[in-house]
Amino acid sequence: MSLVSRLLYVAIIVLLGSYTGQAQTKQSYPRFLYNGKNYNELITNRVPEYGIAARDGCVVMGEIELELRDIDAEKIEGWVKEAATGDTLVGASIKIQRRNKRMETLVTDSLGRFLMSKSPSVTELHVLYLGFRALNIRGLSGKLF
Repeated sequence: MSLVSRLLYVAIIVLLGSYTGQAQTKQSYPRFLYNGKNYNELITNRVPEYGIAARDGCVVMGEIELELRDIDAEKIEGWVKEAATGDTLVGASIKIQRRNKRMETLVTDSLGRFLMSKSPSVTELHVLYLGFRALNIRGLSGKLF
């Protein structure tokens, strides 16, 4: 191996090492807020789980933050945001699993906002947006609200 080849090899190793080190320090984590309170413990998993640098190995996808607030006894207003910046995500899909096993899908509007009904009871939420890890939330004892 020539001197130039060795130097090039070392430079590539150093660059790759510094790149993956940076990716690990720039992590943001998914969040779930309901009426201003953090409920991250209800996040069940993050998909996909592949890649080379973040805590689950993924370097190419962002994290989602879901914020929900009660409007009244029957309606909830929600926002889907990028966890790292707080920017809203327009056109994100929210899949709602209800206690009666019915599934429905909502899409965020131009403000990253959506409205949903509390009844029948919601058991799971799945938030999907291209370029981001899916955010899956499951209620304790089978019920979110």
